[in-house]
Amino acid sequence: METIDAIKLWNEKKIIHCEMEFSCGGDSMNDYTFTYFTENDSFQDTELDNYFDDAVYKHINFYVNSDGHYMGEQGVVQIVLEEGDEDFTYCKTAQSEWNETIENELLIQLTDEQAEFIRKNVSDINGGYDEGVNINYSRSFIMTDREEELQKELELLIQGDALNFEPDTNEELQEWYRFESGEFISINENNQLVIIMHNETYVYTDSEE
Repeated sequence: METIDAIKLWNEKKIIHCEMEFSCGGDSMNDYTFTYFTENDSFQDTELDNYFDDAVYKHINFYVNSDGHYMGEQGVVQIVLEEGDEDFTYCKTAQSEWNETIENELLIQLTDEQAEFIRKNVSDINGGYDEGVNINYSRSFIMTDREEELQKELELLIQGDALNFEPDTNEELQEWYRFESGEFISINENNQLVIIMHNETYVYTDSEE
């Protein structure tokens, strides 16, 4: 359909404006729908859809390519035809979604026995969501029954505190997280193990047209 034919059909149906609701990301255009509004009604129209399904991309940029940081965008394209115009006007209002990582210290309270076990035997600790807790040892040794119990106590303690950690943020928090002790184990004077938490949030900003 040519633009002149789309304008004729638009006027015949007494359309005031059209709204294209869309979402995109993950390297593709996802769901989108065109809705046409008259003074008293709204409806879908396959014939006009076929025209705008091509024409909208000549006037509007949709940012579909995700990179792990930028996730995608969603919003509305307003399509209008002013009286006497020879083409439609397109205006996008949308928000982009970003994946941001925030870093915080988590202090895990240890008993004297747990702290001593870590200082004597552990080089670093790491893990994350659906990964459990990895305790890496600084030396080779045969564990006693009590040391095996201490390892299990520490795994449960660290996993529980990491899972329940809620960072101070105004953004939308995701379930995913990672944690690490850093290159060197740090236990402060209060017998608190210092763990670095990496939490991910969704951040929303206004998209460019």
